[in-house]
Amino acid sequence: MPVPSPFISPITCYRPSVDLASEVAALPYDVFTQPEAEAEIARHPQSFLRIDLPSALLPDIDEHDDAVYQLAFDLLQKDLDAGVYIEDKQPSYYLYRLDTANNSQTGVVSAVSSQAYKEGQVARHENTRVDKLQDRIKHIQTLNMQTGTILLAHRPQPKLASLLARITSEDAALYDFSSDDGVRHRVWQVQAGADTEAIEAELSQIKKLYIADGHHRAHAAVKTGAPDFLAVMFSADDLVTKGYHRLVRDLNGLDTQAFLKKLEVSFDVQSNTQDAAISHGQPAQRGQIGMYLNGQWYRLQVREPLRSSDAADGLDVSYLQKNLFEAILGIQDPRQDARLEFLDGEQQASDLAAAVDAKPGSVAFMLYPCSLQELFAVSDAQELMPPKSTWFTPKLRCGLFLRPF
Repeated sequence: MPVPSPFISPITCYRPSVDLASEVAALPYDVFTQPEAEAEIARHPQSFLRIDLPSALLPDIDEHDDAVYQLAFDLLQKDLDAGVYIEDKQPSYYLYRLDTANNSQTGVVSAVSSQAYKEGQVARHENTRVDKLQDRIKHIQTLNMQTGTILLAHRPQPKLASLLARITSEDAALYDFSSDDGVRHRVWQVQAGADTEAIEAELSQIKKLYIADGHHRAHAAVKTGAPDFLAVMFSADDLVTKGYHRLVRDLNGLDTQAFLKKLEVSFDVQSNTQDAAISHGQPAQRGQIGMYLNGQWYRLQVREPLRSSDAADGLDVSYLQKNLFEAILGIQDPRQDARLEFLDGEQQASDLAAAVDAKPGSVAFMLYPCSLQELFAVSDAQELMPPKSTWFTPKLRCGLFLRPF
């Protein structure tokens, strides 16, 4: 008999009935603005988003008011009473596969020990914000349910990958649907038996997990006193990252020429008039940052004397924060400064340009994707990245697994 992992275990859960899974499954609450969430719920009235982000249904009430969380509880209870969700009482591992035109990734849905989080076996690379943390704590406690699946990465395990490939090729999927963005979602349930023992044998070989997405959900679950939290674990070589871009609403009192002059202290600056390739906006490699200002694309490259071998300080997003945002634009706290907006990795260069053109005086920065190896290096060094350094795609769907607290 294999010895199970000391910090990874199967789960019991509530999950949507097969015929409703595609309507219930929703993108994470934190990728929506309030108007976007309202529109999404209008399109999909049974979407879990209305429970995950109930403030979208109460736009005239403070988003942290008790009535907002009570609405989430009431909606969840209504769904449970109506049979939207069924309860799986048999501890199981679930396999969750997301397929796009260019990538396929299969992860193991399980419970991960809170103690492992506290002791660093579940490593983080980003700090949490107090307001967002308190929101998720209150959400878990009011619903008496963990509803957010944390995305974890691990170093490649070839035997585990082969095992998951075999199970998903031989067994029928529990869920199989495509979301509005064209992503195919499939879920398999693995209950007691030889496959469960084989999965546990391979999971026991994983010594460290890394939070890829879901820092606030993980921290909140631990803060509630839960012994473990809901997660899905993927191999690093399955995951796809994109750059997490930025827009700043003004130049901190500088005119364009003065701003460009200050940039030259830390960056080699080229415009699209010097190199036609820069017109595409997207940086071609690590060490380059695209910038759109006054109808023109530029490429910024960190000057050699300023380059760092440190895991966190050597990231492109760190150079941007320290040598440009702090030094020139006066943005000392990127988590709190209202002048700074974060633009997700699905945004194209044309989207960034349009956003700047719609806000005269603003400037946008397009970043090269941060790799999983960089994320691991920062986490292993017990350092932190600037906020919103990584954008993982495609996004997990929420509402497929609900875990009683």
